[in-house]
Amino acid sequence: MILRRPYADRLILGVLGVLPAAGAVRMVTLPGGPGDRWIGAVVALLLAALSVAFLRYALLPFRITVDRLGWDVRTPDLRRHLRWEEIAALVITKESERAGRRETSPRVLVVPVPGVELKTPTSVDGRPAVELFQLSEVDYDETRLVRELAVLAGDRLDNRCAVLNRPAGEIVLDPLSSAADHIRLRRWLNRRNALLLAGWYLLVLLPALALVILAARVHEVLGAVVLIAGLIAVAAAGLNLGGIFSGCRSLADRTATLDGADLVTWHGSVSRRTSLHSGTVALLPPRSKRGYGKAWLLADPEPWLLLGDPRTGRLRNAGGLRTLAAVLRESPAESDRAVGRQLDELSVQAPLAAPEIGDASAGDLWLALTAAGRVVAWLVVVATVALAGGAIVETTSFVGPVLIFGAAGLFGVWVCYALYRILGLLVAAVRAVR
Repeated sequence: MILRRPYADRLILGVLGVLPAAGAVRMVTLPGGPGDRWIGAVVALLLAALSVAFLRYALLPFRITVDRLGWDVRTPDLRRHLRWEEIAALVITKESERAGRRETSPRVLVVPVPGVELKTPTSVDGRPAVELFQLSEVDYDETRLVRELAVLAGDRLDNRCAVLNRPAGEIVLDPLSSAADHIRLRRWLNRRNALLLAGWYLLVLLPALALVILAARVHEVLGAVVLIAGLIAVAAAGLNLGGIFSGCRSLADRTATLDGADLVTWHGSVSRRTSLHSGTVALLPPRSKRGYGKAWLLADPEPWLLLGDPRTGRLRNAGGLRTLAAVLRESPAESDRAVGRQLDELSVQAPLAAPEIGDASAGDLWLALTAAGRVVAWLVVVATVALAGGAIVETTSFVGPVLIFGAAGLFGVWVCYALYRILGLLVAAVRAVR
C-alpha cells in the first residue's frame, strides 16, 4: 500500500506558491522613496513566507509505504522506517490532545514501543505518539485504507472513528458491475446529461433570451419583468433537468453491506442506513422511475439500491439478491416478505458469478477528457448571454447592462470550472501512465 498526497492539491498549491513569490519580487522592484521601500520590503517578506509555506507542501516529498514488514515514511515531518515490532499501537481517531483541539478529519497516529527513539510531539491516552497524516491528506479511499491496515496491523490497530468501523458480522455485497462496465455506465449517464444540456440550451435558454430582447425593445420595464421571469424559468428548468440522472449516478458509485436487518450503503466514509424490516421496502421494475434506465430498484420510498445496471439491465449476481431476500423474508411486515419472495424469483435470472473489478485508470482518463470537453459547451452558454446583452446594451439602461454583468460573473465561474476540469484531466493522465 502506497500513500501519496493528491496530485491536484499539490498542483494547485504549487501555483498558489508561485503567485506570492512573483508578488514579492514585484514589491521589491517598485520605485519609490525610502519609506515606500521599507513598506515594500515588509510586504515582500510576508508574501515570501506565504510562498514558502505553499511550496513546502507542494514540493517536499510525501510518500508512505505500508507492507508486512512495517512503515517506510517519507514526509516533511518524518523520514523513518518503522518495523511492526517497533509499533505498540496504530490509532485512528478524530481527537487531538494538542491544546484540546478537535479535528474534523480522522488522524493516523503511531504509538511506539517503549525504548524506540522517535520524536513524539503528541500523545494518545497519555502515551507518547507521533501523527503520520490525516486521512484527508492522502489520495486513498478511507474505508479501503482502514480495511487494509486492519489486515497488516492486526491487534495493533485501534480504530476510534465510528464512521470507519465496520461491524464484525457485516456482510459485504458484491459490486454491481466490473470496473469496465462501471465506466460504460458513467459514459451512458454523461451522454444523457449532454442531451439534456443541449435541450435546455435550445428550448429554454435561447427562447428566454429572445423574449427578453424583444420585450426590452418594446419597453424597459417590460424587459425587466421578462428578464426576472426568464431567469426563474431558466434556473428552475436547469435544476430539474440536472437532477434527472443525479440519483442514478450517486447510487452507481456506492457500495452496499448488510448489518443485521439494516442495509448500509457507502460512498467513501459516508454511509446511509436503511432498515429492511421497516414495512415500507418496495421493489421497482425497470423504467418505473425516471432517470434509472433498465435497473431494478429497492426503494423506501425513494430508490436507495441499484439491483441492476441502468444501461444494460444486467442484474446483480444471484448470491447478493438471495442474501437480500433472506433478510427481507424474516421481516415482521408482510410487504417486506413479499419483496423478499420477488427477489428470490428475480435471482433466477441473475448471473451466478460476481463481476471482476479490474483496473479502470484508462476509462477514468477518457471520462476526464470528455468532462474537460464540457468546458466548451458551458463557454457557449456564457457567450450567448453576453451576446444577448450586447444586442440591447445601447438601447436599454438596465436590461442590457444586467445581462453583460451577469455574463461577466458567469465567465468567472466558468474559469474556475475550466481549471477544475483541466486539473482533473491532468490527475487522470498521471494515474493512467502510472
